Amino acid sequence: MSAFDDLKADVEAQTTVVQSAVTLLNGLSQQLQAAVSAGDAASVAQLASEITANTSALSAAVTANTPAAPSSGATGATGATGGTDTTTGAAGTDTMTGAGATGA
Repeated sequence: MSAFDDLKADVEAQTTVVQSAVTLLNGLSQQLQAAVSAGDAASVAQLASEITANTSALSAAVTANTPAAPSSGATGATGATGGTDTTTGAAGTDTMTGAGATGA
């Protein structure tokens, strides 16, 4: 298999993982909205537990598969300046602000 074929397979695998995460999050969102609409506190609590478990698993997977930062002698490029992402759902509004990174 060529290096290009390896890269293509890696991208396809990532796409599958990303699509699975999106499906998971959309499903949880729909379940949460239904539980809140029905006033079902037990279902909301159960979904909160599932979200916590899924967040931990996803975080661990991202951490385990993120390459280490380059050594101090490496030269990097200046990254994006960051931005603000605001989402509003049944449970409220979340705002996340990202910061840019500068290579050493």
